[in-house]
Amino acid sequence: MNKSLTILLILLVGSSTILKAQIPILYTNDSLQAVIINGKLGVGVQTLPNLIGGIPIANFHLYVKGGILTEEIRVRTDWADYVYEPDYNLMPLGALSEYIDQNRHLPNVPSATTIEKNGISVGEICKIQQEKIEELSLYIIQLYNRLEKIEKNNSN
Repeated sequence: MNKSLTILLILLVGSSTILKAQIPILYTNDSLQAVIINGKLGVGVQTLPNLIGGIPIANFHLYVKGGILTEEIRVRTDWADYVYEPDYNLMPLGALSEYIDQNRHLPNVPSATTIEKNGISVGEICKIQQEKIEELSLYIIQLYNRLEKIEKNNSN
């Protein structure tokens, strides 16, 4: 990491006073541009946009132009274990098939149009995908039980 980037990171992490500055702080060198405006950090920009893909950035504290490459990201969110509760209403496979035919996506999964327009949080999509994995497990168990019953009846 170059010396000027190290100094910037120390300023950003080590000083809440700087992050709360009302005056824009602009840092730039040959390899990095960053700006702090009203406690929001922008990397790769000299000003912060108001909207990203139609989403206001007012509730976010970090904007990175061009994406982020990292070795790990950790998200804390609710999880989908409710699928295994006795009162969970697993959609019958026939109804699921009809839903997919009509809506062109799974139940409780946003459409491609919605995601393209609004985006989705990493935690939310992980939870939705886990819900679908757990539902698939229940469908497989149901089918296994039906198959066992058929095989038992056929062996008699």
